[in-house]
Amino acid sequence: MQIFIYNSLPSTMLKANAYISSGWTAYPFAILTSEQTQGKGKQNRTWYSPPGNLYMSYVDKFPLAYQSKIYQLTYVFGLALIQTLKAYLPSHSLHLKWPNDVLINHKKVSGILLETFLQNDGIALNTGIGVNIHHAPPPENVTTPPIALADVLDLGNFSQYTFLQTFFEIIQQHLQDWRQNNFKRIRQIWLSYAWKWKQDIHISLGSEKIKGLFEDVDDHGRLVITYQNTRKLVYAGEVFCGKESIGDMSSCYLP
Repeated sequence: MQIFIYNSLPSTMLKANAYISSGWTAYPFAILTSEQTQGKGKQNRTWYSPPGNLYMSYVDKFPLAYQSKIYQLTYVFGLALIQTLKAYLPSHSLHLKWPNDVLINHKKVSGILLETFLQNDGIALNTGIGVNIHHAPPPENVTTPPIALADVLDLGNFSQYTFLQTFFEIIQQHLQDWRQNNFKRIRQIWLSYAWKWKQDIHISLGSEKIKGLFEDVDDHGRLVITYQNTRKLVYAGEVFCGKESIGDMSSCYLP
């Protein structure tokens, strides 16, 4: 696996997209940078990207036959990332906030963004990953309370290289399992980390915000909630915790 390291980039995802568009054939590969000047988050938000944090795009390619289940990889990457963090923080509360935010002590330390590119010979998947190592964004600029690893971990002996090596080993094992149609097992492990599983959650569906009971994630990767006494499947949306939530922000800190 090739890893390309840059001192600064507008965005690892933009750089990875350029590789994909150029006809690059050696998959998987990763793009790393020390800082981003145009870091990209969900819904075209800016991803806070000063020097000192981890910014990466992991790019892989899959057969066209996988198109109907490619969204499941949101859970695969989220699980690999939280298990990597768990190796460093075994005694801390770690959760996955649907669909792909990682929380430490109910505060966001990491986010994942997936982009797919349908090509004649397969599907290229560009997975952007950001981890707050030394710096968390200002709380007034985000919808979920932020945290950095430095807030909970002595980084004196921390090695980003070792962190990435652990992540690469875990993600490649999970991708192998996923390719062998083991998403059911991956989903069950993901749910064991799920934030507010079996509790009420607030979800933004575009212009609509709803509150429902988080029941499950189905085989297609859809969020299953009970909303107004009816089972509802959520294909895309965002679970809120913070200033845009329904209700008060204290719910962010409840287990």
